[in-house]
Amino acid sequence: MQRIGLGFCVLGLLAAGVLAAEGTAQPPRTWPQAYVVQRDETSGVLSLRTPYYTVEQDLRKGGVVSRIALVHGKAANLLVRPMETRIRDAQGAVLSDLADSAPVVTHSRDGLNEIVTVQCELKHTDGRASGFRVKTTLQYRWGYVKIRKEFSAPAGARVREVSPMVTVLSPSLAHYGYREGLTEEEGAPPFSFGSNRWGKLRLSQPSDRPLQTRHVPRSMIFADPGVEGLEWFVGSDLWQWDLQLAGRRGQGRCVLEASKAPPGLALSLSPLWSPEQAVAVPSRWVLDFYVAFPILEGHAHRPWLHTTFNRNRGQWVPEETIRAWAQKGIQTVHCHNDGDYYGDGLFWRDGSYPPYPDMDRYDKVLID
Repeated sequence: MQRIGLGFCVLGLLAAGVLAAEGTAQPPRTWPQAYVVQRDETSGVLSLRTPYYTVEQDLRKGGVVSRIALVHGKAANLLVRPMETRIRDAQGAVLSDLADSAPVVTHSRDGLNEIVTVQCELKHTDGRASGFRVKTTLQYRWGYVKIRKEFSAPAGARVREVSPMVTVLSPSLAHYGYREGLTEEEGAPPFSFGSNRWGKLRLSQPSDRPLQTRHVPRSMIFADPGVEGLEWFVGSDLWQWDLQLAGRRGQGRCVLEASKAPPGLALSLSPLWSPEQAVAVPSRWVLDFYVAFPILEGHAHRPWLHTTFNRNRGQWVPEETIRAWAQKGIQTVHCHNDGDYYGDGLFWRDGSYPPYPDMDRYDKVLID
């Protein structure tokens, strides 16, 4: 398979090994499969299951996602507290979807995707109405959920905080990483958005520091290394998170800190956070984000051996070397030659084909 631009060519030496999963009764985990959906009015739970994970929504508490569990994971629930939507009004009072005991929850199907729509009110903790409402659309796809929050507010409303994601994670997810929401405008190095910053937040280690930033990260990863994890990331329209509510960047907040009651990792993500002064909000606004989880098979994978080759000043890989690779169990090879490290000017330039004058020798490597 040729990839112009990266200068890659992937060559399968043992095709049977690559395609071993084909023809089996159970499709491979990378292949999207149907959900099993069950609505239990007695328990007040909407359950969406696959052979690899289960997600539950609480029909009596705002229809929120209350449980995420991996079949081959360790924790019974990766959420110690449900995924709450919260607003702090002009007086600082908390308005929450958890306080709505009668949300309207509907379900539909689009191919292999399940779509759950929740309409509820953000109420005071004592159940009083606030006038703020949120419509949540959850698109259950393979290994992740795309979530859209459509807020509506009373005319002239002012708030101190908008948080579409407030939860407490299992304390086992103590290793975290995040891609900063900073840009070059705030002095961030070019392309820094593509790298994670890593940390640990262990309840047993007081020296582990909480995370606080006024810029909502582009993505966050929470992991029990080698066991299980979760990922959260914003939608493609960054304007929603950076500018929509405050009109300028850096007016939000992300907090990840230890929670004692209940024990876990308290996470809140707020595109608007103004503790000193209430901010006027539009009558309607939308926030998109995703929650993803690994698809674990519950067993280790067989070793996968790989190697590389390039033009090597015209000394292409001989047939006997390729045979030796196969005998050693090497299954794939790629040609990576996107820099002039031989000083002869012959390398695979981005968007260029054919890259070499002796392409017949290159083609022979593929044939062998």
